[in-house]
Amino acid sequence: MRAFSNDGDASSVAILAMPGFAMKAVDRRRYHRFKTAQLVELCIPNQMMAAELVDLSDGGARLRISAGVGPVIGCRVAIRLLDQTVLMGVTRWADVEIIGMQFLSANIRAEDHLHYDDIGQQMFSLILRQQRRLSAPR
Repeated sequence: MRAFSNDGDASSVAILAMPGFAMKAVDRRRYHRFKTAQLVELCIPNQMMAAELVDLSDGGARLRISAGVGPVIGCRVAIRLLDQTVLMGVTRWADVEIIGMQFLSANIRAEDHLHYDDIGQQMFSLILRQQRRLSAPR
């Protein structure tokens, strides 16, 4: 049996192969991913841009960005969520429009940042404020 791994990638999927058997992917992520589609602010050195939070886990996040404008691998980044929580991290992988970041803090509970029921009526004004901030000329 041979194992193929891509440990440098945040997705960290191992492929197990045995002669005469089909290949099988084994997901080795440490944390459960929660799918989402939230507008967030992505802050990289000297720049802030809009991004879509594609999924979130206790260890990191996957973000959709405009093609070709994202941070390089190893760059320190931060995302500001709708509830104004700022999560600091490092870019671990990047594709044309998708980046993966690993959080610097080990005390993140993704579940705490998926729903904003406690915001209530403020939700609409928070969305507008974030959209204005992201569209303001720099």
